[in-house]
Amino acid sequence: MPDELIVLGSGSGLPTQRRFQSAYAVKATSKLYLLDCGAPVSSLLYKHDLDPRDVRALFLSHWHMDHVANLGLLLTQNHLLKRSRALKIYGPRGTRGKIQRLLADSFLLPDELSYNLKITTVKSNETYTESLLQATFFRTQHLENAKYKTHFGRKAAAYGMVINGPGWRMVYSGDLVSPHELSPYVEKCDLLIHEMAHHRPEEVAEFVTAAKIPHVLISHIGLEYDQTPETIKEAFAKRYNGDLMIAEDGMKLRLSQVGKGKSIEVKASKAGSARRQTKIFSTQNFKQQVARDQQNFLDILQKDFNLPFYLSRQILNTAQDILVKPTRSMVFSGQVRANVASLETPAAEDKRVEVVLTIDAGPEDDDVKQRERAAGLRRGRILRLLEEAIEQGGILSQDNLAQLLGIDLSTLHRDLNSLETEGHPIYLLERLNGMPPGSSYKTRIVELWLDGAEPEEIARHYHRSPQAVKRYVDKFAQVIKLNRDDTAVKDITALTEIPVRLVENFLELNQEVQTKPDWQSKLEPELQ
Repeated sequence: MPDELIVLGSGSGLPTQRRFQSAYAVKATSKLYLLDCGAPVSSLLYKHDLDPRDVRALFLSHWHMDHVANLGLLLTQNHLLKRSRALKIYGPRGTRGKIQRLLADSFLLPDELSYNLKITTVKSNETYTESLLQATFFRTQHLENAKYKTHFGRKAAAYGMVINGPGWRMVYSGDLVSPHELSPYVEKCDLLIHEMAHHRPEEVAEFVTAAKIPHVLISHIGLEYDQTPETIKEAFAKRYNGDLMIAEDGMKLRLSQVGKGKSIEVKASKAGSARRQTKIFSTQNFKQQVARDQQNFLDILQKDFNLPFYLSRQILNTAQDILVKPTRSMVFSGQVRANVASLETPAAEDKRVEVVLTIDAGPEDDDVKQRERAAGLRRGRILRLLEEAIEQGGILSQDNLAQLLGIDLSTLHRDLNSLETEGHPIYLLERLNGMPPGSSYKTRIVELWLDGAEPEEIARHYHRSPQAVKRYVDKFAQVIKLNRDDTAVKDITALTEIPVRLVENFLELNQEVQTKPDWQSKLEPELQ
């Protein structure tokens, strides 16, 4: 997955119809971070297909509400979603006490959270490391007014940040009194995110021109310029020759493209945007409603009947098996039901099994098609369909595959030969020959990741999206954490919602991890 900045909120103290308050998502080395947490981040993450549980760390510039208003809801949201990974928060002096009071006022006790909070009080010019991302905080003059110091003392502190990722350097101004406060920090800066709530465009344009910054994103835009961004553009056009971008909510910047002499803004086509919005309406909203209903059911079992989570989850799964599967004629968008040969008794016509197979994985498949065209997408679907059938105790035939994909057998044979040439085992009914299938390709994906392969490289080999690679790594980490707590395999299956076969494959791979120190070092950050 390319490193990316997503503008969640580009507004300032007063939100407008077109701009929410300050918040930015940073995707770096397939990990997710937030810069500030203005409202309504909790909803905006879903809008951009981001899971709140994937946020590794929050970096807070200061405690004005337009930068932190959604923090309490984000913490609660992660708790309700049963987050298990620790959440790290970096912020000014007083952050720990404010968060503790926020939780207490929301009737959330820290020891009852489903996850650990790791709060760090930052110091000026100190660097904090998160995987391959480094954040250096520097103090700004935004809260240095005497009246703030009189009333709030040392807690009145505001910061900007220098964010270093693999191959790029970004400076986030936070809130400033003068652009020149940034002078010591913008050397070799690829991208500057500069606020426009407290400045004139001319003074910012003069500063970035003198500093020779190649990419500038003007954000945190005050009411004066909310409806007239062209005023900012005009001021810069007279002075600045670099890549100027006026932030809009939802804008995406490709951080991995800095230094190549062209704009780093990701341009979304209107057709693609409309298509994605349609999918979100028809599929994602429905799935979110189902997830909320399931969570309400689990809460009743746990709170009213005092049942542990894993047992509540098993009851929910059993209820779905009994009440939903036999009667429901529809499945999620992109999926189909099929009756296929049984993996245990493939020749027995009376022992066929019903499986749910994913023909179209939505945005993930769109990503594969964009990178690999139709043939690459089709081959990725073949691997997925074969694996999904096996996970549910079935085995597909060539005719099954051709019918599911809507292709003729000659095209299928070409695809199968191509996949075998790439080194992929093909578990088809016609090729089983009494031998049980080997390890899941999802396990092989995790193994490649442990061995140091980049998610993009792995995704290309398996004709999957980088998001899918990241999901398998996350599931592997969940399984290992539960196994360390001596959780039984059947309970791991219930908690992670992945098949027993894959859980067993992951546990076997973990045994190999214990013999390889470099793999252990690679995995350990994922287990934090």
